[in-house]
Amino acid sequence: MDGLQVAQFTRDGFMFARLRPYEQWEALVSEALRLWQMFVDIGKPAEIQRLGIRFINRISLPPSQVLIEDYLDPAPKGARDLDLPFRYFFHQDIFDVAGHPYAIRLIRTTQPETEPNPQAFGILLDIDVFTTQPFEPELKLLDRRLTEMRWLKNRMFFGSVTAKALEAFG
Repeated sequence: MDGLQVAQFTRDGFMFARLRPYEQWEALVSEALRLWQMFVDIGKPAEIQRLGIRFINRISLPPSQVLIEDYLDPAPKGARDLDLPFRYFFHQDIFDVAGHPYAIRLIRTTQPETEPNPQAFGILLDIDVFTTQPFEPELKLLDRRLTEMRWLKNRMFFGSVTAKALEAFG
């Protein structure tokens, strides 16, 4: 193990995370499902109440004055009658996925840089896709849900940023 994976097993839940540097999705899911199977073998859950995937993406911005609308689409807006630049913002939306047992929480905010330039900042896109209905802890169903949730996460990410943001993100 590389010490960059975190797993938490509790009486009524399981959490798995990967820290930077990130791996490919397939490696992440493979390890998560291996650990999940251990949890199921020991805990024997009757159903899954909530399954979620969460990705926190950070886009570093140059230290000069930037226009948020060059990076986010749609961009947050201030009061219509005041032409004021953003210093910081925090915006959260929760979307239901019609016809499917999912919801998506999208948090968009800024975060100051600490190194190398404390005058610069970054944009955080925190995307949490989660189930809204309980389901049986069947491995094939769990794998399918994870695949669908990743697809939703990608659509939310790429639908929230501009081409300029993708360049900055790398």
